[in-house]
Amino acid sequence: MPEGRLDVPGGSVWYRRLGEGDATPVLMLHGGPGAGSDYIAPFGEALAADRPVVLWDQLGCGRSDAPDDPSLWTLDRFVAEVDAVRDGLGLEHMHLLGQSWGGWLAIEYMCRRPEGIVALVLASTSASIPQFMAEARTLAAGVQ
Repeated sequence: MPEGRLDVPGGSVWYRRLGEGDATPVLMLHGGPGAGSDYIAPFGEALAADRPVVLWDQLGCGRSDAPDDPSLWTLDRFVAEVDAVRDGLGLEHMHLLGQSWGGWLAIEYMCRRPEGIVALVLASTSASIPQFMAEARTLAAGVQ
């Protein structure tokens, strides 16, 4: 399982490649922000039976650098991080899978840079942050 580090805007991130072959690879965007990719690794390992899969810990998560610079935590920078991972690993054509926060990031990425994305898979995410916040407030009010 090849793994390594890549430079991205703001620091260095850890990645791991799973699987082999000529099938179109999958780039997996984990949830959080703050969580690493460990929890989605079993799903990536299952997908790797059929195609290459790339997992990585986004900046500030898991085995990646955790800089103490609040200016880095913007959607624009995270989109640039996806670009840096794609460029660093030569992922010109790929499937993009986003889970939770990774789904929001995947949606934003597709709105800005859909070139080379063969398919988008969204898992346990929301397409509307305002709707998500309204539902979260409703749930929180019921807990009191």
